[in-house]
Amino acid sequence: MTKSPDPTCMLDRPPRVLGLYVIRESDQWDLELFNAMREQTYLSHRAIAAVDAIRQVGLEPLRGDSFPVTLTDDVGVTTTTEVHVEVLRNGSTKARLFFFGGYWHLWSQASAASVGNDGVNAFTSILIEVIQRLRPFNLYAANFSRLIRSQPQGSRLAAAIEGNVDHLHAGTLRLTFVGPEGQVGFMMFSMFSLVASMERDWIVQRLMAGRISKWRRREWAFGKGTVPFGYELHPTTAELVVDESKRAQVREMMMILSKDAPPSQLARELDRAGITSMRKHRRLKEVVPVGGMSSTSALIDSMFAWAPLWCHGEYLFRVSNVFPGMEELAGVPIVRDPARPDDLGEMQMLYKVGVPDGGWAEPEVVQAFAEAAARHTRHLLEKRNRNDVRPLAEDVIAGSASPVAHNATLNAQHSRALDVQSQARRAAARSRRSVAALAGRRWRDGNWEYELFVAGTNLYTVVRWPARAGKRSDSRLALLEQSKEENR
Repeated sequence: MTKSPDPTCMLDRPPRVLGLYVIRESDQWDLELFNAMREQTYLSHRAIAAVDAIRQVGLEPLRGDSFPVTLTDDVGVTTTTEVHVEVLRNGSTKARLFFFGGYWHLWSQASAASVGNDGVNAFTSILIEVIQRLRPFNLYAANFSRLIRSQPQGSRLAAAIEGNVDHLHAGTLRLTFVGPEGQVGFMMFSMFSLVASMERDWIVQRLMAGRISKWRRREWAFGKGTVPFGYELHPTTAELVVDESKRAQVREMMMILSKDAPPSQLARELDRAGITSMRKHRRLKEVVPVGGMSSTSALIDSMFAWAPLWCHGEYLFRVSNVFPGMEELAGVPIVRDPARPDDLGEMQMLYKVGVPDGGWAEPEVVQAFAEAAARHTRHLLEKRNRNDVRPLAEDVIAGSASPVAHNATLNAQHSRALDVQSQARRAAARSRRSVAALAGRRWRDGNWEYELFVAGTNLYTVVRWPARAGKRSDSRLALLEQSKEENR
């Protein structure tokens, strides 16, 4: 087995490289979308043996620091190369860079449009760094929007391309940046940057307008995805309505959350009270007891985030604005933080859902719960674990039964807005937990029985044995040997 050059070592690297393939998909959790984009990118170049070999390894480059690639040359000689992967980071955004057979590959699951407080997109910064470092003769992508989704970021990328890239291949589009056609190439690049940016803006604007329309029809903003405990979706109107049968449980929930106790203790008491999750379990596709949730702190944060709904029957739905200079959309004003001049702001839509006649509990119980939620919010803001709350819009203040409640608590959308460090830590933990939670699972399919073993991060195996063989051996080694024999 041979080894590819380590991407972190630049000493023996030529001044310029043959080509760089860029594969990007915005959704960092959806591997199916990323895999489809990967296939779309490489299929157009499968005539290049080294590129097709990378296509055939699937998603292996995402799973570790290196991976094997097998290549058969024209005379039938097969070689296996261990390809090293370099992880590039910019804030919480990551990309993976590796080299094989004369071509470099940059993979990333990140947005090409969202920007930080400095107005810079992290993926674009990584791409610029790689282009300036490798200076590829050819830059490849499935389509132009894989590289650019924002005109300002397109200007940054164009400056990096000048003098470093000769040709851009984006699907069937080919732009040349050198020679007599160079000026035309950059002119076309600017035009396509504008088109890609406008396309994304129209998509986002349509989605934002759709949320406003949904709110005006009184349809619940989160649909079936999140249904607060004590409420249910109306089967025909999709409105959120009160579930009277849960009045006693909601009252007990308020009393539990009003206690001054650690999250773990509160979670145990909520579990005994029969409180269930508001979102369906990813695997089971149904709500589960709160005792089965992995983070008790996140659970309590989420419960307090819904305090205005249980106390006053109201939920303030906040939608972040992404368009600088926009003052309103479809009649809904954009609210900004006056303390932050560069704040893009948000739209605020007040849902008035209601509570049972007489409320979920006695006034003193409701008041104690509201005060506990306000204390919890102040604690989170003091720790800087959440974004500050923007002021309320005038129509929200006029229409709300208790505007103070919305200012005093962080709603469910804020509760998911962790700081960058927490998001980075959680991203790695979620992938490990999704497999580890299945360890020891057994099932039967036809004449075979299966069991999943997890040996460590990214290391797992599925073992099978004939169901007709009766009681299986307790030796894991014996099962693994049997599985290997079957594979052979």
